[in-house]
Order: sequence, then C-alpha cells, then structure tokens
Amino acid sequence: MRKIDKITSLPECLTKWIARKQPSGKAKYKEFKGTTCAIEFRQVLIDEQFGLCAYTGSRIENGANALTEHIYPRAWTEKELGSDYGKKADKDLDYQNMLAALNAKSSKDETYGAHAKDDDYDEQLFVSPLDIVCESAFIYEENGKIAWHDGKGEYTVNLLKLWHPTLIKERAGAIKAYFPNPEDEDFPFPSLEEIKTIAKTIMNPVDGRLAPFCFVIKAVAESYLASNSTPTTP
Repeated sequence: MRKIDKITSLPECLTKWIARKQPSGKAKYKEFKGTTCAIEFRQVLIDEQFGLCAYTGSRIENGANALTEHIYPRAWTEKELGSDYGKKADKDLDYQNMLAALNAKSSKDETYGAHAKDDDYDEQLFVSPLDIVCESAFIYEENGKIAWHDGKGEYTVNLLKLWHPTLIKERAGAIKAYFPNPEDEDFPFPSLEEIKTIAKTIMNPVDGRLAPFCFVIKAVAESYLASNSTPTTP
C-alpha cells in the first residue's frame, strides 16, 4: 500500500450536498450514491490518490473501474443509528472514511480489494492506507507475491485478498517492466545506480498520476539495494 494524504479541507461538493439533505433527514450515502455530486466527489478521491486504488495499487479511472470505498463499512452506520440515520451526516458521509478503490468483481473468484473486504472490518487489525505504517507492513517479492511482517499485515492481506492470482500477475508484470529477466539481452537489467534512481523517483507523480504498483516497485528496488547486488546471467 501507499500512504494516502487527505486534503486539509472537506470537498465542497460533499459539504454542500450534506447541507441540502440534512434538514429533510436524507443525509445518507445511499441517497448520495449515483448523484452527479458523488461522481465529482469520487474524482476528488482519485486525484488525491494520484489515480491508484487505495488497496491494490491498480490504476483506476472515474466512470470506468473505480468505486467509493468506506474504511468503516457504511452498512454499519445505518444499523448503529437506526431511526436517527440521515438526520445528521455520519461515518458513511465522512470524507476521512472514504477512499477510491478498484471496482473488480467480474465473478465470485475475481473478488479482491474493496469487494473482498465488503462489510468485514476490524479496526484494531486493519492496516489502513491512511496510516504511514501501511508502507512497511507488507513484503513484496520479485514474482509478485505478497507477505507480511505481523498479525495486522496478515489480517489485511487475507481480508483484501491481496494474494489473489490476478493481483500477483499484475504486480509481477509491473516489476518486470523495471527489472527484466537478466538473461534477456535486449532489455538489460538496471545497474545499482539506475536502481537507486528508480527507488528515489518511482513514488513521484507525473502529470498528477503515479505508476501502477509504484510502492511494489520501490520495495523490490530497495531489496536489491539492501543486498548491494543485481542478478547476473549464468
């Protein structure tokens, strides 16, 4: 994961909508969802995440493959508030509780990320992309596989199904673009100096967008630098 920094002020499109709906008791996400305002708000989330899914690191685009995700499940808010739900904006309309995530649910087997999390969540165990520790909670391998350092990392990987074969394949492809097979003479493996540059710059947005799985590429680059060696042909 990559640490997401929220903008300091609440998005105007959201605050204005809440102000209009609260008097009638309809300040609910299910009323907000699907409105023009909701689409505008999702774009705010995508832009502050530099075009990457908060959980997987995949590229997302508004109107194509993005959804608005609630860290604290929005379904829980309605259950907790009961008849008071909608009279005052709560967690399901809390900007700090919302992220942009990949909308990937073509089948039961292809469920991962936000869809896998659904309404399951343990605040004490979940590694949130809003927490700086998210950038060091996981171990990314050259083959695209993912591991963890502790129980929180394990819980989060399994909750989001970050071990999903589709994600492994996509991470491996992103890694290979920067670190090709050392035996491929047409695409030489980068030198240590070049790897230093990759590690230093891969997390820098270009035209407001980050490279998909940039944090994975950085982790792999840093693992090469830590060993102070690069693969060589036999």
